[in-house]
Amino acid sequence: MIYLPGKTDKLEEQDVADNVEIATKKIASGPATESKSVEITEPRVRGVLNDFDMAVVLGPDGKPTTPSTGDHHITGTLPFMAGDLLMTPEDRAKFQLKYPTIPTYHLYRHDLESFFYILVWAATRYDLKKGCRLRLLPGSPLIGWSNTPNVLNTVQIKALTIPLMDRLENGILAEWKGLWVDWIQPLFLLFMEGLRFSQAAQTHGNIDDFTTGGGLLTFEKFMATIKVTPRNFDTKK
Repeated sequence: MIYLPGKTDKLEEQDVADNVEIATKKIASGPATESKSVEITEPRVRGVLNDFDMAVVLGPDGKPTTPSTGDHHITGTLPFMAGDLLMTPEDRAKFQLKYPTIPTYHLYRHDLESFFYILVWAATRYDLKKGCRLRLLPGSPLIGWSNTPNVLNTVQIKALTIPLMDRLENGILAEWKGLWVDWIQPLFLLFMEGLRFSQAAQTHGNIDDFTTGGGLLTFEKFMATIKVTPRNFDTKK
């Protein structure tokens, strides 16, 4: 589900959320007809982003060539938004004055961070056996990710720390335990370190390290962390 945005079609989704993804089965085209398609022998589920209303087109340098539709670039669904984007317009204006060389546009690493939050959200809320979404348990840290009018509180609640991950792990559903170990925990360590690099780079005005979290928060690093080989992805293109 993370192959297309910004990598193969030069688009940046900007609003990665659990309700803008659909799971599809890969199909192979049969004889040239308009009404038939032949399902492959072993159908495999694919994740596809299906809402590009807020997407922007990226140029060769990875920067947006079209303006963001969000107010002051705060675009997305609150529980899944990257921490950098959770600013009031007033605070964003102060940020721009303090760090005039640091990019304020939506970065690719913001979408990667959103995917991480979706994995955590799904592992604590989606009952795969019953095919339903569960209510959040009382005291769940995820309540603060979405049910607060104060985005600054959300930033503090969402800060990636080991105590937070320990609390979240208590709410992981049994069928998601494997994903927690294989994907979520390694990605947590990746983002914790990458965001630390990004914050330091912000202070020193290092744009490249701010953009990529010191080279850690990239598509390639994300995929390597979850030990998945990208499909049809040529890094030379």
